[in-house]
Amino acid sequence: MGEDYHKVEDVYRDLGRAYSGLNAWSLFALSAYPHFERLIGRKADRKRKLYNGNILCYYYQYLK
Repeated sequence: MGEDYHKVEDVYRDLGRAYSGLNAWSLFALSAYPHFERLIGRKADRKRKLYNGNILCYYYQYLK
């Protein structure tokens, strides 16, 4: 993986840490990154497969 993937992974890890401290918030995310849930640190409550043109993406819902 290139350097850009490491930056994306850092952002998703930071997002997961920030979200874990927000007890009354829900999180909704759209990503084509295949390991999003692992980096956030939690399995999504709901996950939907979508396409952005020919790019496979997932819409993640983390509900509080």
